[in-house]
Amino acid sequence: MIKLYDKRVDYSFDVISYPYLDGNIPKGQSYGVFISQLMRFAHINSTFNGFLTNARDLVRKLTDQHFDVAALRNKFRVFAERYFDVWGKYGVELGEDHIFL
Repeated sequence: MIKLYDKRVDYSFDVISYPYLDGNIPKGQSYGVFISQLMRFAHINSTFNGFLTNARDLVRKLTDQHFDVAALRNKFRVFAERYFDVWGKYGVELGEDHIFL
């Protein structure tokens, strides 16, 4: 079984690894981070549960940094529709309710 390990969770302080929307980075690029990270998680994790854990943690981090949940859902739909070849290996139907609790 292969899953992603993020050593930043071992630190006693928060590591800021994703852009804040308050900055001067274009919002479109900031939301593009979400899709690219979902692809990375799907490539790395050999189990669906590992993918879900990473994706849920990412959603939590991004919403903590003021990302709009509706916009994240839209980007998730794009990921689910366009990149079946990446996440289809899990053999399950991937829906928003898996990621957005």
